[in-house]
Amino acid sequence: MIVVVLAVLLLLAYLVVRTRYKKVGPDEALIVYGRRRLVGPKVIGADGKVEGFRIVHGGGTFIAPGYEDYERISLKMMTLEINLPHVYTEQGIPINVRAVAQVKVRATTESTRRAAERFLGTPVEEVTATIQETWRAICAGSSARSRSRPSIATRGRSRRR
Repeated sequence: MIVVVLAVLLLLAYLVVRTRYKKVGPDEALIVYGRRRLVGPKVIGADGKVEGFRIVHGGGTFIAPGYEDYERISLKMMTLEINLPHVYTEQGIPINVRAVAQVKVRATTESTRRAAERFLGTPVEEVTATIQETWRAICAGSSARSRSRPSIATRGRSRRR
């Protein structure tokens, strides 16, 4: 009888560990949130305080049942096509902007923390909309002459029509 109870308890413990141990590949990060870690690596914020989450890059971690939860964030390169018709420059000249933006989160703790704060749980369509509005603001704050020549600093292709 004791052997059966022990076997059942071992099986339950194995199932808990098996279901709560999460692994991530080298092209993604795991954001674990819900409680502050007492031991192990911690995420330190800009104010020097320990954050209430931790970041796992390309590895695995145990998620404490009932205390913690997790979300994945991709570290892959995303290519976004941006089409902004009739953007007005500082001089009031309408231009059409077509661009390709390549977005990637660096696999450093600080970059992943910033990306998680801004975009964790955000659909790709909303990220694309954010980038389009940023491009719209950049184009609106520039002259038509400066937009007619692609800049190396933008690392994208833009054309004026």
